[in-house]
Amino acid sequence: MCGPRGSMPIDLRALLTRCQMASSTSPESAAQRIPPELFKRIIDNLKPQELDGSTRLAWTKSRKTKKLRGQQQKHELGQCSLVCRYWAVHCRGPIFRNVEIRTLEDAHRLLEFAKTSTIGISIGSYISSITVRAAVPSLPWIHLITNAIPHDAFPNLNSYTINVSEAPFSEAPELRPFAPRSVFYGLPRSLPATKRPLPLSLRDLRFAAFADMISFIESFVASKPRSHSASLYLDQITWADGNTLMPSETPAAFRGMRRRWRKHFKSIVSNNCTDAWPLVWLLVTAERPKPSLNRTPPFVDGMEVRRLTALVQVIMDNCQCTICSERKSGHKSTSSPGHLPSVFMKEVEPERGSRGVCSVCYMPKANGS
Repeated sequence: MCGPRGSMPIDLRALLTRCQMASSTSPESAAQRIPPELFKRIIDNLKPQELDGSTRLAWTKSRKTKKLRGQQQKHELGQCSLVCRYWAVHCRGPIFRNVEIRTLEDAHRLLEFAKTSTIGISIGSYISSITVRAAVPSLPWIHLITNAIPHDAFPNLNSYTINVSEAPFSEAPELRPFAPRSVFYGLPRSLPATKRPLPLSLRDLRFAAFADMISFIESFVASKPRSHSASLYLDQITWADGNTLMPSETPAAFRGMRRRWRKHFKSIVSNNCTDAWPLVWLLVTAERPKPSLNRTPPFVDGMEVRRLTALVQVIMDNCQCTICSERKSGHKSTSSPGHLPSVFMKEVEPERGSRGVCSVCYMPKANGS
């Protein structure tokens, strides 16, 4: 059930109480003797469809209608968990798999559930995804989810989704306060960056400057991103200094953070924002690419290319080795023609008086040269 002021989609405390009641029920009840195929079919029909990635909702209505339907299905699963211990064990997975946090009370309740164990299994072990829906400005609490949750509390947790939107105001859009520069605003000091890449979604936020929006998103960027990266979705995000930004002048403040952004965010999607091109600054770089370990690419301009070509031609014309001699005479050599790098890589001088070695490339001379 959905409580007042946007509480969690379903009363998890009530569900936990039901699961504890079911744990005291005799496992030898008639409900446990239902064939596994039939029991699985019952659970699949009661499972919230948006929590199952292999299926889609058969009905296409508004997002609010889908959300209410998912809450109703969770409530029905909670009722089924009261049948017996066997049903309680198999119903808790779909109930607690995806958790949505909306308020500070929800965050404290989630941390409390992580320490709760019924039927010998911790509730936190069922949670695989946490969605945080916060509004700004409000009391800061997102850090309790992104920074304060211990790793062993939710061993199967594999994804966070942060959805930040503007708190409802009755004033006109131009009179609303600007969004803060950090998700940790109001705290006595800034907290370290998040521990893992987080899929981030921002909606209906108004910043005083583009740099403020970057600073706000920077507070979510992981300090040591792993191989997998997150996605960033911006919907109706505006900044007041859009007219002062120039595409050809990358702000100096963004040059140091672009390397972290390329490792953290694999994609940035914007919809109805002030501009899209400033986001390109965050994913591109003017740095020279690093060469691989086994080679160093040369960097030459137009005039140097011509001189280098002429130098190579002179070397090949004066070369008296077997390969070059066969080329000049029109014969095809069976040897590999890749001996020219020895002209530049040779470090040991040939012995004096060695008449059988070409003085240009130190390869064996052709007969009669």
